[in-house]
Amino acid sequence: MTSVFAKALTSAQASTLELTIDEVNAHLRQALLAQKSGDGGLSLQHIGVRLEPGKCEILTVQKWHGWNLHLGATYSVSLKGGKLKMQLLAGNLGRLRLSARWMRLFENPFTRMLSPLRRERVLVDRLDDIKLDPAKLTLYVRISAGASNPAP
Repeated sequence: MTSVFAKALTSAQASTLELTIDEVNAHLRQALLAQKSGDGGLSLQHIGVRLEPGKCEILTVQKWHGWNLHLGATYSVSLKGGKLKMQLLAGNLGRLRLSARWMRLFENPFTRMLSPLRRERVLVDRLDDIKLDPAKLTLYVRISAGASNPAP
């Protein structure tokens, strides 16, 4: 997966990346589960995403003082003006559904948890379009600003 991102980031041509949901989840687990415990003793144990058109649900299990906390957040996902927009819609703590207002209390741990994904954020900044569906994630990536166009 790392080579797929590296190739897209340095390519002199626009590219389309199609990732299955299993590939996305495996990449997130590999990139994020190796982290040390975060603020307040939170330690990520599991992460996964579910996709549907225009929406992404992030599901996590985090250990906190010996307790497993099942946290989930649902975001609307769109691309506006070349920038990825993710708006928090709702979430859950275990089976308890939480409104976006209550989920904002958990937004900082989610944001910090995703901070190791630097290379992926660079790729996201170069998106022309994004398509989400339950089976796959499709990213349409612009040409790298540093890449030179090959001669015809």
